Amino acid sequence: MKKKEIKFSFVVPVYNAEKHLGACIEAILRSAKNAASGIEIILINDGSTDDSLKILRDFEAAHDSIIVISKKNTGVSPTRNLGLERATGEYICFVDSDDHLTEDYVLKLENTLKYCVADVLQIGFERRIGDRILYQVAPTRSKQYNDLNRYFSVENYTHAVWSYVFKRGIIETYQIRFDEQLRYSEDQDFILKFFTRTANMVTISSVLYLYNDVPTSAVNSSAQNKEKGRNRALAQLVVVENLFKQKVNLQAYHKEVINDLVDDYFVYAARVDGYTQDEIMVDYTYFVEHLQSSYALKEVLLKNLKRPQQNPSMYLEKIKSKINWKKKTRKVQKMVRGLVGTLSSKY
Repeated sequence: MKKKEIKFSFVVPVYNAEKHLGACIEAILRSAKNAASGIEIILINDGSTDDSLKILRDFEAAHDSIIVISKKNTGVSPTRNLGLERATGEYICFVDSDDHLTEDYVLKLENTLKYCVADVLQIGFERRIGDRILYQVAPTRSKQYNDLNRYFSVENYTHAVWSYVFKRGIIETYQIRFDEQLRYSEDQDFILKFFTRTANMVTISSVLYLYNDVPTSAVNSSAQNKEKGRNRALAQLVVVENLFKQKVNLQAYHKEVINDLVDDYFVYAARVDGYTQDEIMVDYTYFVEHLQSSYALKEVLLKNLKRPQQNPSMYLEKIKSKINWKKKTRKVQKMVRGLVGTLSSKY
């Protein structure tokens, strides 16, 4: 039988994931079962200390499409970068080792690409804890965009690399990689760097990725530790600087993106125990001065960046109100989900 040409490369970083790993790999294999395109699944063991590597080797022995790489623990960004180096498919799909794909994931991508050419595709996802669905996020329509300003004005831009599928040719041409110094927001950094190199986006309104929320993850456990919390906040500012390092003309949508990143710096910073207002503003002032001395900033952008410095106390109060509003919104959403679940069980 003629071997299928590899269309999709799945890059899966693995660290101490023995509880979920088998189900994750099985889900990827199922999604490609009836597809015409070939796939490869690149599983990178990032120095796991549990039975993850044994599980990976068993799958590798049973499936020709699986490639296992094992290395010492260096974190998710170097691990994904190693996967990018080894990938050969036309498109890159990132999957986290405790998540799942729907059975029609590959077929949906394949059918979409029959009728259009895409540098990047956005898919819908579902966030869950165990069997409980928290929410779903998906593009409003299945559509081709050749202007990212238009895309940002009508669609939900998401921050996770697994909610996009990337053309490998763009990644290799411009040597787009994950910033290995970042421990937070590395996904958003990669996505935005990719966006500076193309305006060709296709959205798929179907939910194809199933994200499992793990409360002990790094993203969910940094606020109580001052240094970790500060680094998480500062990561937002690193993402901003990395945009300028691309040496491209920033588009209109970047103003919104940069504003959100700056706001998120203060949102994360305000949550950190012991990170005082003075310390938060000293770090931010250093960042603005560094950008101003290192890059040719447009006056309107510089004015925008200096916004928080005009009245730090008032700005931080607005940020705290934003945090409280989000908390209240999540509480209401939780109550509604509980009510819906109760009604569903009755009827």
